Amino acid sequence: MQNSSTPLVERVPFLAGVTFLGGYLDAYTYLTRGGVFANNHTANMAKLGITAAQGDFAGAMACLVPILGCVLGAFASELVRVCFPGHHDWRKRALILELLALLLVGFIPAAVPDAVVNTTLSFVTGFQLCLFRSCRWGAHNTTICTGNLRAVGQFLFGAIHQRTRDTVSRLVFYACLVFSFVVGSAVGVPICGLLGGPASWIGCIVSALLVAAIYMDERGTREKEAA
Repeated sequence: MQNSSTPLVERVPFLAGVTFLGGYLDAYTYLTRGGVFANNHTANMAKLGITAAQGDFAGAMACLVPILGCVLGAFASELVRVCFPGHHDWRKRALILELLALLLVGFIPAAVPDAVVNTTLSFVTGFQLCLFRSCRWGAHNTTICTGNLRAVGQFLFGAIHQRTRDTVSRLVFYACLVFSFVVGSAVGVPICGLLGGPASWIGCIVSALLVAAIYMDERGTREKEAA
């Protein structure tokens, strides 16, 4: 159940939109940009070590570049936070920058090496990873699911063990939040098949809706304070 005192950026509907976007971008890069996942840097790290040990330095570099893109995305997110302080404002500005990056990616032709797009989107997902890191029940990751699945298991135990309305509601809401990632990747399949590279523009629409939600929340807060 939602609590009116919970900040917008930690509420299930808003975070579901952000998590949906994370799944959608994975589908986008997998289907249109060489069969890789924008967010799967655990695999990239493992592959970096394997290829380096095998002496495949070209392969290692292909893994290292998107990893660095993710690191720089996280760096840029913190830079925006410091330059534009405020409860929601820095996240709003960061989402606008993400929107612009997704808009740009849609114009990159298929002839351009996939590594260029994948690194750009690794930057975007690293950026997003820092924007929204918690929900009302604790930590939440909008681009990587392993920790989220662990939390679902823990909430499942709590629901079975305590059998209270609160623990069951927490399980249901959080499971819906986590699996919005799956919905995002599933939705990406027909859209990427239809649009190809410009399918990244659907991510622009999602980002714009998230920015609008923050704007309306800020306006509502100001109106309450002025009343």
